[in-house]
Amino acid sequence: MNIQVEDEIIDLLSMSEEPLYSTFRHVEKAFDTRVSLEEFLAIIRQMMDTDFVQLWEWDFEANRPIRLVSIPENLAMQYHATGHEDPRFDPFALSLTLGPNASDRTSTPPWTIDIDFEHQTFVVHGPRAVHSDALSAIERLLPDVSLVPVNSDETRVTGTVERIGR
Repeated sequence: MNIQVEDEIIDLLSMSEEPLYSTFRHVEKAFDTRVSLEEFLAIIRQMMDTDFVQLWEWDFEANRPIRLVSIPENLAMQYHATGHEDPRFDPFALSLTLGPNASDRTSTPPWTIDIDFEHQTFVVHGPRAVHSDALSAIERLLPDVSLVPVNSDETRVTGTVERIGR
């Protein structure tokens, strides 16, 4: 299962930098079996050791991120002590990015999306098999936007864009 979790993490990070805790919650949600925080951090540690991912901490005094070479000691216990459960951010300002040895992501992506906020429309280009994944990824990246599919065929989905949470 570790390989599947690693693949899920790399896929998530290939889209953008993610808070560490958000990545944990994403992985937890992506698999039917529960992944413990301790197991997740062990996987992250292995991925850091092989340079598949990099861990960053925000330095508020310097107003910039600082790369960490290891996971902070007792981090799982610290998460548990805070009682933090909000998947939108990390309470310790930790985030993950792809490392230099991550899988080659320069190949053509399986889907692309064009969003026209002015006309409130979108088009997902890609095979029907990836339409659902594409819509889910965009909703995760843009939580204040709802994409409502209207038409689909073998190579694209079209629909309307609605802003929510205003």
